Amino acid sequence: VKSHIDNVIRLQYGNKSVTSETVTCIKQIGGNFVEKIPVFHAGNELIWPDNVEENHRPKVDFKPVPNMKLAINPDCSEKDADSAMARIVALSPDAGQAILSLNLVCIQWNAFVKAGITPRCNMYLYGPTGAKKTTYAAFTTQIYNRHNPLEYPNRLNTSIPAVLKLIEGVRHGVLVLDDLYPADSAEIRRKQEKTLLEITRIIADGTEPARVNGREIKKRSPCCGILGTGEYYIGEGSDAARLFPVEIKAPINTNELTACQNEPLMLSTYYWYYIKWYVSKFYEIVDLLKTWKTTYWAQVENIAGHDRLKETQFCFMAGYRLYLTYRKEKGFITIDESIKLDSLFRSQLNTIIEKQ
Repeated sequence: VKSHIDNVIRLQYGNKSVTSETVTCIKQIGGNFVEKIPVFHAGNELIWPDNVEENHRPKVDFKPVPNMKLAINPDCSEKDADSAMARIVALSPDAGQAILSLNLVCIQWNAFVKAGITPRCNMYLYGPTGAKKTTYAAFTTQIYNRHNPLEYPNRLNTSIPAVLKLIEGVRHGVLVLDDLYPADSAEIRRKQEKTLLEITRIIADGTEPARVNGREIKKRSPCCGILGTGEYYIGEGSDAARLFPVEIKAPINTNELTACQNEPLMLSTYYWYYIKWYVSKFYEIVDLLKTWKTTYWAQVENIAGHDRLKETQFCFMAGYRLYLTYRKEKGFITIDESIKLDSLFRSQLNTIIEKQ
């Protein structure tokens, strides 16, 4: 059909070259490319790099995702949004940095892949009941629909096929699963642990089985992270390497958390600003990740330990370092502050890994 149309055009207008304009269809949430330009599908809008002027953008067939919106506060400055995120992270020195790092790694999934690193990151946040760990994790990682009430995480008593269905709906983000608790029934406890371990294996190994419990599911490499919460430590050997357990030792201050929750759009506004920076600096970020990867593996190559755990450590380290790079470039922190914060987080990661 196209050949016939081209021939008709040539007969009508002579033997001038016939060109067709390329139109890129963008329908997947998260990072995408329009030709070689990195963009981010944020549900209700397509976020473009700063240096691509609107009237010079390639043609795009953009398909919004129903009921998904990166809601922002237009009156919130970038500095105020950054300060709000810093306050959230500071609510839990034990876990805040790691949670944010995991989310930023997933948001920047395409940059990591472009640098030769496929993020296969999970995190298991455990601590005493009443520590507000699940509320904190969900509030910190939720990117979309923050103009609505907080989306409460799915429970670990959900079946594995049901969780896999949830994973299919999360791209370049984090899925929070609650709640591994000391159930009275040993059978229920084993079932919950099995669900968490199976799901984290799927994410960490990057594969979905052809069948789960006799039911067919789609074969698709997951493009998200899992953050599970619970009241006790779980995982040994390779399972611990996949889970990356982080202990929250002290309960989060309820009043301070509530104050943050009263301004839910501050964090989604932060993510909007950060994503704008990310797509604008995409290829520079890729180069940074390549350099950091080379340096990191030269440092840990001869150190005993599970390679999977080393890969996870690198991703968390790189995610947090990109957070600091963003803050430093925007003038929100100094170079000296960035170096100090990076060193402190590296020490925290090393402490976590020593427990594995």
